[in-house]
Amino acid sequence: TGPESRSGADTLKLVPKVPNGSVDTIYLRVDSSTSMVTAVVTMSAFGDRTETVLQGLVMGQDQPVERFRWSPRPDFQLIEAG
Repeated sequence: TGPESRSGADTLKLVPKVPNGSVDTIYLRVDSSTSMVTAVVTMSAFGDRTETVLQGLVMGQDQPVERFRWSPRPDFQLIEAG
């Protein structure tokens, strides 16, 4: 229960261990029947709310590599997990 709860979905509330002044809380809404994340709600420390709804998800299909591009910026560091 809570303001971000929806019928047919479980809601996970994520709170930063160390407050950073920008993100206060993130809610992940998970469909109870498919276990798929259907929405991400971000609450800022200032009370701003951003909701991203994920719909029309397609599973099990290869995606063309051309759709995804990544190029490192000078201020990022790539860390590989072992």
